[in-house]
Amino acid sequence: MISNVHIENIGPIKNAKIQFGALNLLCGKNNTGKTYIGYSIYGIMKYLIDEFFHSVSEKIILEYINKKIPNYDSAKSLVFDLDVHFEEMNILITNSMNQSFSEKLKVNLGKCFGTNPEEFINSKIVFFLEAQKEKLSLIGLSHTFLTVIKKTYMVIRKEKGSLKLSIDLFLEELTETEYYQTNIYQEISDFFNSLFATFYTKSLFFLPAERNTIQLFQKELDRLYLKNRTGKESAFSAPFEDFMDFHRDIDQMAKENSYLYKNHPDLINYLEEMLGVDFLLIDGKTMVSEKKTGIVIPHYMASTSVRSLSSLHFWLKHRAQKDSVLMIDEPELNLHPENQVKIARLLVRLVHAGIQVWISTHSDYIVKEINNMLMLSGQYLGKKELMKKLSYGEDEILPRDLLRAYLVKQDGIEKVEFDDYGMITTTFDDAITDINNITTEIIEAIENSKG
Repeated sequence: MISNVHIENIGPIKNAKIQFGALNLLCGKNNTGKTYIGYSIYGIMKYLIDEFFHSVSEKIILEYINKKIPNYDSAKSLVFDLDVHFEEMNILITNSMNQSFSEKLKVNLGKCFGTNPEEFINSKIVFFLEAQKEKLSLIGLSHTFLTVIKKTYMVIRKEKGSLKLSIDLFLEELTETEYYQTNIYQEISDFFNSLFATFYTKSLFFLPAERNTIQLFQKELDRLYLKNRTGKESAFSAPFEDFMDFHRDIDQMAKENSYLYKNHPDLINYLEEMLGVDFLLIDGKTMVSEKKTGIVIPHYMASTSVRSLSSLHFWLKHRAQKDSVLMIDEPELNLHPENQVKIARLLVRLVHAGIQVWISTHSDYIVKEINNMLMLSGQYLGKKELMKKLSYGEDEILPRDLLRAYLVKQDGIEKVEFDDYGMITTTFDDAITDINNITTEIIEAIENSKG
């Protein structure tokens, strides 16, 4: 899992160091680079896994186990202690992936942003994969390898709750060294690769600010896409194109139930209640059923707030897995302030359900509600009674260690610090103070004119 990233010279972002949390918040004025940061992080997660993880990790792991695991006798068992080796393997994989990623950075950023790769000739991205032994210990995996010709039988196991890897190999006859290197060690390497893949790879979903446009004009965009596509490169940015792919696959997607739907259906119900609708798929078309009236209408005739969050609903219900990554550009889009507050609560509840969340926002309502839930993580007299009075649940408490908040400015990016009252500063403070002062002056002028 990526724990932090260092970005240089991407759009207006000259230098940004970002530490990842369970809930990640980007705030800032227009044209400061929030979208550049979001797209860059999306690109890292997407291309890192698609193009680099398996090939790089397989090579590194194979080299590592050849050094660390001795040749076997005719029958041998050993225990490989991940508690000892995991951090070293993680560092080797991280360094190798950074090198491979940097070699293709310009091309990948070009694909990610849907633009000329030469714009990123001076760009730099460095990331670190965190070695979280606690999560690794929760993974259970086993593999059996059997060959009749060489009379070889091998079992590799890692039990849940343990960092010990047991390898049992049985040979009825001695096997030449070449066979060891090309088969036995390869099988062990493949097992490690599968083990680390369950730990590092994540399901990723990006909800772009253009989501309503994409949904309404999907067919027209597809025609434009085919017309303007040159070679293998897309005319659209990666988040944009992936979002279109998501909608092309809705028919198949609707046949599956997500981890979230199976284990936390209340979160999906919460979103439906917030919007006052149920989403249906009839003859391959997305329909909306109004809860109060029961009237069923085509998706494109629904309110903008419903259209804005319909994709999120389908992803949560049919695709979201534990440890998935959800990225939303402007979650407040088309939402009344009351629902902006509710969406903030939903995001924190998703974090507690095991979803990593990234948002960039201009909504003071969302930021303030996140701050409220942050303050609820403190210890003070009467908190339990206060939470009951204000209708907050335990999964709407946001501990400090889960939140990473950043202000994106023209001259760089600033990490937001916390105190007992939550976030110390936000990008909205000055604007709110100014508008309040203006309101006060206008009211005073009106009152004075009345004598």
